[in-house]
Amino acid sequence: MNAPSTNQIQNVLKKRIEVLKNETSDLMGDIEGHIIDGNMNECLSNLGKLKDTLENTYEMVDRLSNCIDELERKVNELEQEINNLKDEVNKTKFFSVYKSWIRIFMNEVITKLGDGEKWRLAENGLQYLSSNMVLTKEEKVCVGNLKK
Repeated sequence: MNAPSTNQIQNVLKKRIEVLKNETSDLMGDIEGHIIDGNMNECLSNLGKLKDTLENTYEMVDRLSNCIDELERKVNELEQEINNLKDEVNKTKFFSVYKSWIRIFMNEVITKLGDGEKWRLAENGLQYLSSNMVLTKEEKVCVGNLKK
């Protein structure tokens, strides 16, 4: 089951606000009439109804506040996702702009190292170095060849 859309929630809230406005207006008119007539029992009864209407209004405002918080959270998530996508696009652009240079660089690295096994050893060695881990003799040699 899908959650209601923002427009659906907004329409429900607009209708509810209109109902509460009308109820409040009607109750205020009734209270005024009962005061003029001196009918305190009905006046007090309508004051109780007005209190209920105001409590409903406060509850609706709380729900609206929760909806706003949820929307703000979703907007923040979308902004983060957009930023992540922009980063990915920028990475792709980088590689497309520098693809010839990268190909030349990779060919130089492969030439210095030799076969694919040495490339794996150099890659592992660089990763281990960045993590302050101990390298094997072969990894040290391959990383050293990259420095030449």
